[in-house]
Amino acid sequence: MKKSSFLHEVRELIDNKQPDSLKRLFVEVSRYIPRDACDDVLALLSKPSEVPIYDFGKDLLSSTQVLCERVRNGEYELSFEYEEGNYRGYWSDDLMLVDQNGLGEQIEALLKAALHTFVEKRYAEAFQVFDELYTLEIPCKNNDDIDISSFFSSGTIGLDKLEVLRCYAYTALMVLRGNERIEKLFKIVRRKIDIHDIVSVGMDEIPERDEFSHLWVEYLMKQESRYYHEMLVSAVRFRDAEIPDTVVTRTHSEVFDLDEEDELLKICQWMTDRGLPSGELYYEAVDENGENAIVIDLAFPTGIQSGLTEPVALMLNEEPDKIGRASNNGYKVFLSTESFIEHMEAQYANVG
Repeated sequence: MKKSSFLHEVRELIDNKQPDSLKRLFVEVSRYIPRDACDDVLALLSKPSEVPIYDFGKDLLSSTQVLCERVRNGEYELSFEYEEGNYRGYWSDDLMLVDQNGLGEQIEALLKAALHTFVEKRYAEAFQVFDELYTLEIPCKNNDDIDISSFFSSGTIGLDKLEVLRCYAYTALMVLRGNERIEKLFKIVRRKIDIHDIVSVGMDEIPERDEFSHLWVEYLMKQESRYYHEMLVSAVRFRDAEIPDTVVTRTHSEVFDLDEEDELLKICQWMTDRGLPSGELYYEAVDENGENAIVIDLAFPTGIQSGLTEPVALMLNEEPDKIGRASNNGYKVFLSTESFIEHMEAQYANVG
């Protein structure tokens, strides 16, 4: 079993245990610790807890802003490294996200406080905290900047990623208005969560719901429907539940290839089964100036081995112009699943 899979399963099992049973379980597990590691384990257990206790009170937003400013100033050291070496870290695919200063713990504490604020229906404050953290670009040694999603995927943050996103999106619905609300919501969800799932996390009626529902459908209609078809179907249902699904599907069938998406999902699973990253579906890539955006069917923007290999793109039935732009942006482009798999098998035969 891969170390990353092992740690993920351990974390899930621990979450379902009571403190007393965990103590007994640890004593049993200790019987399997190699003799040469016993001193290190005892030293680790003897250290005081490094998890800080946070009580933000009325200073939640200001605490968030202070932390984000410290991050931007480079006060936290993060890097991706392999298993070899003596350091504290968390696993993500083949590399570990090494969080030397406990930034992930502090972000998790702020997110938990924001979720508590959300439950208390202090939506404006919760939205500002979520937005500060989710739009934060975090410097990472020997790698491109990362965002807080890397802490979720590496297991550093133990919260439910989709549940936090739903709450973030709900606060945007409650706080923002007009086109600003639409554009922010689109940046948050991007095919990951359904509008009905977002609405279901709260108990209050969406302000100016009719205006929002019409603007939301109009906005999605302007996007490339082949990538956002499911979001559009959901948006139409949200606006008028009486519209049959077949009408929406037939209207956009000429631009949305269900077989193609199924093929991409199979590739994602094929990669995961071999211990490789699954990639990002329908990834929006931009050039070095942040312009000329193109949507890539399946992208690995930091490479198959994050930060160590070139970006990879799988683009099916795409226009030559977009293929060329992806290539100019530094991506190694594959135009069929067959050529993609052949390359993966040749380059990463020993992985998995």
